[in-house]
Amino acid sequence: MSIDNERLLAILHRIQQNGGEWSPIWTPCSSRGYVYETNTESMENNDVLTRDLQYLVQNDYLEKSFADILTGCPACGSHHVNVREVCISCKSAHIEEIPLIHHFRCGYVGPIHLFERDEKGARRCPKCEGKLEHLGTDHDLPGNNYNCLDCNASFQVPDVEALCLSCQKRSQGINLLREEVHKYRISSLGFSALHRGRFFEADHEQFYEAGTQIIRHNLFMQLLEDEKNRQQRYGIHFGLLLVQPVDMTDPLLSIKMMAERVAQKMRSTDRIGRLDREHLLIVLTSCDPSAVAVARTRLIDNDMRVLNIEISPGENIQEQLDIARTQLKNYDRLS
Repeated sequence: MSIDNERLLAILHRIQQNGGEWSPIWTPCSSRGYVYETNTESMENNDVLTRDLQYLVQNDYLEKSFADILTGCPACGSHHVNVREVCISCKSAHIEEIPLIHHFRCGYVGPIHLFERDEKGARRCPKCEGKLEHLGTDHDLPGNNYNCLDCNASFQVPDVEALCLSCQKRSQGINLLREEVHKYRISSLGFSALHRGRFFEADHEQFYEAGTQIIRHNLFMQLLEDEKNRQQRYGIHFGLLLVQPVDMTDPLLSIKMMAERVAQKMRSTDRIGRLDREHLLIVLTSCDPSAVAVARTRLIDNDMRVLNIEISPGENIQEQLDIARTQLKNYDRLS
């Protein structure tokens, strides 16, 4: 086994020891602002770790999902930035927020401190001197205004500014660097690699998960994109089913057994592939909606959850799959 593969398997093993998932741990002393486990600082060649994680995702050994956004200084890249609201005129952070009052009778709108109280404690309008008695009846609070305590400017919406604590550079909030931070979990293929102590690099293993007819995730997504383009260009319809076992006590085993049963009943032109650890996708080629309904009845058993997905030509496939996955989570409530 190569040194690279040993290192990649070691990453999978450490993720497995962490419950099968890695989520970012915010760490101010880290050069990147976060780590994935408490001892990754010891191997913090961040470029190597990032490249390894990317390789494991691209080859279906890990599943990647969004965790958060990390902002950084556009001048030096540091994540040590102090973001605050500032005056639109002098850029001072010495500002105060003041509620506004709208008097219905005369239409005057002004800061609350101008509506002084009379001897009985009731507020009076500074324009017409009318008494304010009932909120919602003779006046309301339409929002807030801001005053700068340095230059006395008055404004409704302050600017957002970031001060870098590393290089002292001031930047508008909109100009901050934004990095998507992800979380990772071991896929079914990743667990198989750990079990066998090797990666699946033989020619036939590049297409199917070991010992199954399940097409690996990234390849299947390419096939799905091709079907979408064929439908859009030539009008050749296809069906897409999202399926999941009802019994998820052992997802890896349940998925494998479900795939074996479905594959026995599929046409030779249909394909079954991996969406994630708990879900499979079935592509029914050259199928109109009525044929999809017939195929669904033939392929799906009572111990399977299923959702028919209609891929819209102008929409992102992954976004539509995410929506369908959420809908299937509510299967019992919706059925």
